[in-house]
Amino acid sequence: MTTPYAKMLVVDLSLLGDLLMTTPVLRSINNAWPECRLTYLCRPHTSVIVRHNPLIQNVLEYESRKITVGGYLKALSEIRRGRFDCALLLHRSVNSALVATLAGVRRRVGYDSEGRRLLLTDPVRETKEGHLVDRALKLLAPLDIAASSRRLEFHPEPGSREQLEIKAREAGLDLNQPFIALNPAGSWPTKRWTPEGFAAVADHFAHKGWPAVVTGGPTDGDICGKVLAAAETNPVNMQGKLSFGELYELLRAAKLYVSNDSGPMHLGVAAEVPLVAIFGPTDPAVCGPISKNSRVVKGELDCLCCYLKNCDHLSCMNSLKPEKVISAAEEILS
Repeated sequence: MTTPYAKMLVVDLSLLGDLLMTTPVLRSINNAWPECRLTYLCRPHTSVIVRHNPLIQNVLEYESRKITVGGYLKALSEIRRGRFDCALLLHRSVNSALVATLAGVRRRVGYDSEGRRLLLTDPVRETKEGHLVDRALKLLAPLDIAASSRRLEFHPEPGSREQLEIKAREAGLDLNQPFIALNPAGSWPTKRWTPEGFAAVADHFAHKGWPAVVTGGPTDGDICGKVLAAAETNPVNMQGKLSFGELYELLRAAKLYVSNDSGPMHLGVAAEVPLVAIFGPTDPAVCGPISKNSRVVKGELDCLCCYLKNCDHLSCMNSLKPEKVISAAEEILS
């Protein structure tokens, strides 16, 4: 298909996992218009998701949660200099539509939610049905682009595998031998399964000869420490030691990944590792793993998918038994 636009701005000011779920949009655009140059506007801490993606020619950073006059003017100036023919607004906020409008992007495609209709040239009616990946792909319809991919893609920075090998040796982990990876962290307290549950999974596979590696970000020391303390075996502690690219390479080498609903869970989907995803307050039909190589495990309570970030009983996670998670893991491995 002939490319109608030379340059397109893609905007998503959401979180890590949400950005990963937009990568099928990028692939679909490239498949339809391979000569169109794409620039991605995102928040600084999420730029790691698209920074090394070969489908993206440029990445602009804009901190939308802590707006300053200087930051806003800088974003407007960078967008104006880009002289974009079209903006695809994957984020639902008024702010994302406003910055594209004020910067003079002539065609602006996005959801008509949050009172944004007047800021869009091509408003798309938002639906609450379907997976977030498929919802994002629906925004391509006004551009007459077919959704040609649902696969999540991540491209780590060069040297990530080599850096991982160095850190693995220092931690006593042999990447060439079977091991499992665990992610007990999550952005909401309600998304986190119990440390004792993760420890039981670690012990189960350690007794089979597969050591467990506990992963987490720099601020996840408390929850990861509780998993390490509860385990009878000796999991490898990689919490706070890996970049996102190194974590991706770790997951590519792992035989199994057990994770709460989180950005790293979607990274596991991109890495195509056998995955057991644990869900409680969020709905796997909306944000679950897009992978045939995965299993979703959740409790059996009426209050599931409540989307509460805080809860006084956490029954969905506290009632989930390790046996159920281990059974799902064994099933996918078989």
